[in-house]
Amino acid sequence: MKKLFIFISFTLCYMLWGQSPGGVNANLRIWLKANDGFSSNSWKDHSGSGNNFTQSNSTRRPFLILPSPKHNFNPSADFGASSATDARFMVVPNGGPYTNKSANTVLMMVSAKDLVGFHDYIGFGGTTTGSSLSQANLPVITNNNNNNTSALLYPTAASTVGRTLNKNHLIDFSYSEGGSVRSGLDGINSSGPIIRAASNRLTGGAILGSQREVAATDISEVIGFQRDITLGERNRVRSYLAIKYGVTLAQPQNYIASDGTTISWNSNRNSSFNSNIFGLAKDDKTALDQRVSNSINSGTILTVATVNDFTSANSSGSRTSFTADNTFLMFGDNNNTSRNVTDVPAVINPNGERKRIQRVWQVEKTNNSGSVWLQADLSAYSINTNIFMMVADDASFQNNLVIVPGVINAGGKVVFNHIFSKNSYITFGGEITEGNCVQCTGGKTYRFRTGYAWLQAGQSGRTSNEISNILLGNTTEGGLRVVKMVSDYTENPSMEYAPRAYPRMYRGTWVITRRYDNTKAVARHFVEFNQSVKARFQISNINTYLRNGNLFTVKGYCDGKVVYPKVTYAYPVNDTRTTFSIDGNLLTGIRPFRGFTYLYSTANIVFDRPVQKIEIECKVNRVNARKTLRSLTWGDMALECAANPEPTADHMNIYQSFTTNPVYSCNETTMIMRIINNNSANRKISISNNLPEGLAYVPDSYNDVELSGNPQPTYAGKVFSLNNLVVPPGTHTVYVDVKPTNNTGTTYQTQADFTVLNTGNNYKSDGDASVPGFQTSPLEVLKGQEVDISKYKLTKSVNVSCGVNNQKVTYRLTIENNSGAPVTGANLEENLEGGQTIESYILNGITGTPAVNPVGATIFHLNDVTIPVGISTIDMVVNLQDSYDNNNTSGIVSQFIIEIDSDNPCSSSSTAYSNALLLPLCNGICTKDPASGTPNGITRMGISGHTNLQQNWPANVPNGFLALESKNKGFVITRTASDKIVSPVEGMLIFDTTDKL
Repeated sequence: MKKLFIFISFTLCYMLWGQSPGGVNANLRIWLKANDGFSSNSWKDHSGSGNNFTQSNSTRRPFLILPSPKHNFNPSADFGASSATDARFMVVPNGGPYTNKSANTVLMMVSAKDLVGFHDYIGFGGTTTGSSLSQANLPVITNNNNNNTSALLYPTAASTVGRTLNKNHLIDFSYSEGGSVRSGLDGINSSGPIIRAASNRLTGGAILGSQREVAATDISEVIGFQRDITLGERNRVRSYLAIKYGVTLAQPQNYIASDGTTISWNSNRNSSFNSNIFGLAKDDKTALDQRVSNSINSGTILTVATVNDFTSANSSGSRTSFTADNTFLMFGDNNNTSRNVTDVPAVINPNGERKRIQRVWQVEKTNNSGSVWLQADLSAYSINTNIFMMVADDASFQNNLVIVPGVINAGGKVVFNHIFSKNSYITFGGEITEGNCVQCTGGKTYRFRTGYAWLQAGQSGRTSNEISNILLGNTTEGGLRVVKMVSDYTENPSMEYAPRAYPRMYRGTWVITRRYDNTKAVARHFVEFNQSVKARFQISNINTYLRNGNLFTVKGYCDGKVVYPKVTYAYPVNDTRTTFSIDGNLLTGIRPFRGFTYLYSTANIVFDRPVQKIEIECKVNRVNARKTLRSLTWGDMALECAANPEPTADHMNIYQSFTTNPVYSCNETTMIMRIINNNSANRKISISNNLPEGLAYVPDSYNDVELSGNPQPTYAGKVFSLNNLVVPPGTHTVYVDVKPTNNTGTTYQTQADFTVLNTGNNYKSDGDASVPGFQTSPLEVLKGQEVDISKYKLTKSVNVSCGVNNQKVTYRLTIENNSGAPVTGANLEENLEGGQTIESYILNGITGTPAVNPVGATIFHLNDVTIPVGISTIDMVVNLQDSYDNNNTSGIVSQFIIEIDSDNPCSSSSTAYSNALLLPLCNGICTKDPASGTPNGITRMGISGHTNLQQNWPANVPNGFLALESKNKGFVITRTASDKIVSPVEGMLIFDTTDKL
């Protein structure tokens, strides 16, 4: 008796607290699930009644169909095709599955392979232990022989509405013996005739699958109750099966959780969105744990999942479940199948390039669903780049609109990651381009070190003007390579400067390429990749020389179609120092470079659409026929593969990176903070970005050209703080330079903290979008070997005090090498301003090879220079030509430099500069230079403060008129104001205290 009591208690506990379909457990007699307990010879019954369906004959056994979107990523059991030889079935012996025959409710997930003739799915009142096909049809759920594609409860005439071939449908029949049969197909209710006792043998065994009428079907789940369940219970079981298998119940009809009260889909919220309903769910009482889902209806394009995986089985161990019980995230759409796109709200479409599809989904959320992933198949739509999901509170996308960037995968399927904080509406938009380049994926940013690559290529690269087949890393699609990088002078080969010497690495980072000509020919420099990438980099030397300005046109290509970049200034614009202007993708030199930071001649280039090739067309805006040296320097390239941004409650992210990484300890790099506001309204943030020990910010280097008008940061040493930054919708970048503070090779981890002031939420910047969470941004510093240029003194002098047009002067370049050792392999450059041309030169001690013939040229460049210890000089006779014109009356500035170690990555710090020599215009104050050379006269008049005069003084002073000398007294002339000088006469010597002359 005690044992009996324990057994009864266990049974009651199971019935009260155990799992059951839809939470309906009373008189549950059959619960077969292909995803749990199926094998070809036995299908486990989860009802607790022990009604396992079995098959001992190997030729008649069904087999498992692996999960697929057809069955909403759940498995199914294949019960054979239409022929009797392939008929498969399983049985329950006589005496089951029911203990009485008073009532019956059966619900099945069935996908029919043939809708012509009878095809039996489950029947009662018969069984077998052999392989022959037997009959169990009192009653049997079968395909309707009337060829109307419905399901039929034979031998009654009760049937459902029609079905679709090879599509999973939810079939249910419910009745009490002697009463009317109620039937349903995907929630569409029908009522039929009375079922009589003679047709109802529920205790006489059962056959699942083929009888004499073969099944020709796949069965995913079977549920049977030994009673006619209520309408409310039926709705709960239907809701469970519909969510699990991606079936849309007939609308209007709410989806009800197993607790009987939670509405997971409210069909009355907006009746326009009751099509193609599906979703993710966790309902423990009904053993529902749907972690990936799609609507199984044809033409639907959306799949959702708890992880970024849209192919694996729902039961895959890599998938995660919702945390809390009774959590649902449901989707239904407006069934708009038009392929035409429409406009998006202007607030997120400043350039008018964005469109959206017309299909819209309603999203209903119950409890915290957390971060979820979505995949939309947009291959049939014209939008093909920069795809995004729109999320808003209303179906017209006007209220609280945010955009979620997507990642395009092969076949036009786009992936999104988002946290739904409330009921919402979503749709998908993007841009339309002529080419169809799918950006590489994986989320990594790869570095193409342009200057280093040309250094590694050596002489062969400089000779052919081409480098090729450079592996940068591995994306999801495979190895990312630079197919080739080329400097193309074929339009006029004579314009190439110093063939075999360029392109080459410049200042440890850049690649420099040059032309020297007086033509309007176009030089083209381009790089090609084997995958489509988004790219960002800098170009420099956008300035003028001899009033002839560089004209750089930057273009990308996707499938041969032009893609235009976003171009901005790399340094805050200064009206007197910035050397170029920007007009779209055209950069025009407007003034010469005057020795300020190179960033005044530098532009940021950003391709925010995928490209396969990037080209820079280099022309010269010529205002005269002089041969001029024009250069292009091209910095390291950051090549981005797509990744989904880490979702945040404020829909804001900061991505931090560096223009040059790795950077040598002797050089600077620019920190990039790419700020993304995916809201449709401004957000205000504050940023704190403190560097680790060993790095420091460069003063006066902050550049907010893309967010002008905002407060300026305070930054010094390691500390950076920027408060109350207003960020409009979209992507915006701020820049600030960083430098190593010691000569140590190491990797520093950097990361910014920012607060969204609208909400008070705090976040960190992200340095690696390929890794979940917010990662630090590493900066690799390489140890550099600097040259002590204090041991080299460069002096430039001229033999006159002022100049006039067409005058010949002699510049002397003096190099003093105090290092104690000769210098070899150096480069010397002198670029003459104005109209100066070189007539002759003499090397005294120093040796080198001219890059071009200096005679008649405006440049004096020596390569492979050897500088002996001590003093060496270069005397250069120059014709000033028309250097002094209406645009230049102040003077000519010139300077020469020597790169002591040109291939050293620290060449910028190993470059010695001479003084900047100013040769003013002789403007009437002095019109004749003092005579030099062999004296042709003597000085006859002298004034001296010395007691003991030199012998023959002042006659020993050649070519003078008046000699003045003093040991410790200065020469002071008469001083007076301008209004006192009433009658100035020739020869008068007086200092005007008003005009300071």
